[in-house]
Amino acid sequence: MAIELKKVGIDSCFLQVKNTSFFCQVIDIKENVLEIITNEALPEDEQIYFFYRTDDEYYGIEIKKIHHTRDYTQYYEFQPLQSFIPFVKNKITAYVQREKALEKRKEERFSISLETYSQFGLTNPQQYVLFNTNRYPCFLSNISLHGAHIISMKIPKIASKKFVSLYLHFKSPTETLIQSALVTRIDSKTADFNAYSLHVLEPQAIWKERLEGYIKENDKKEKTE
Repeated sequence: MAIELKKVGIDSCFLQVKNTSFFCQVIDIKENVLEIITNEALPEDEQIYFFYRTDDEYYGIEIKKIHHTRDYTQYYEFQPLQSFIPFVKNKITAYVQREKALEKRKEERFSISLETYSQFGLTNPQQYVLFNTNRYPCFLSNISLHGAHIISMKIPKIASKKFVSLYLHFKSPTETLIQSALVTRIDSKTADFNAYSLHVLEPQAIWKERLEGYIKENDKKEKTE
């Protein structure tokens, strides 16, 4: 089950022993075992807790060390003492299903408007694009798995092939996404407004989840019309 946990919406993992935190990375999950590497060797015979973040909240579970390779002092195998593995498996199942569904429709573009921005989960139709350490207001006009079209305001004209980031605020649950993208085309509108076509680079889990939900909402609407 060697899927990067960040892709299924689990990140910022660390171990805690007494009052000391240790950076860690889950490299695999097998049956009821977590394979973890740490930034340094852990104290012996101490209670260990594994913390992780998902849905913008932190959770912690107690884990039991069951194997430690002496030749590689920072590699451990742990057994969770609470139901973490089923939780992760459910996340991975949802991730795989979402990937399959999005793969079938990855090239489709879906319009975003003042009437539909909330269906994509945005808190406000006005969002932001980051360029050269500055933040500029913009509106999403359409989206796809690997693309987006934005209309920006009062922003210096960005040349094609430049990197930018979409800075998006979502609701339910409250989430902020900074999604990297590449400018592929520029459509000048007025002195204050420019439209840009973007190629979304390595879409993050939040982007995929929101797009999947938006597609489902669009499909429901089409069936009722």
